[in-house]
Amino acid sequence: MCSYGLLPDLITYSILLDGLCKHDHLDEAIKLLQAMQESKIEPNNFIYTILIQGMCNFGKLESARELFSSLFVKGIQPDVVTFTVMISGLLRRGLSGEAYELFRKMADLGCLPNGCTYNVVIQGFLRKR
Repeated sequence: MCSYGLLPDLITYSILLDGLCKHDHLDEAIKLLQAMQESKIEPNNFIYTILIQGMCNFGKLESARELFSSLFVKGIQPDVVTFTVMISGLLRRGLSGEAYELFRKMADLGCLPNGCTYNVVIQGFLRKR
């Protein structure tokens, strides 16, 4: 792509990151994120959500937590999808207390849950029973 004088944009990076994360190539995805930032393309919520979901799906919950927390430090407000992905990852690991706290924090920050969020929370708590 670059050899043809074409530079990747945010959409290109998101597609590449999504593919890497869906196939458990998380180390490569992190390197691609760094390359993206070095090329002065700022990741958005969508990009971070892709990474957080990949981390949660492949057992890297601590990395997902760190990345999620870093959003606030960077001044990025997670959206309903990002919160839902993180809550889902916590619930799948049996961390219902932490998931519930995050659900409450979501509302406190003015990010209203949607139908998907409620579905994830209800199913997560039903699995715990």
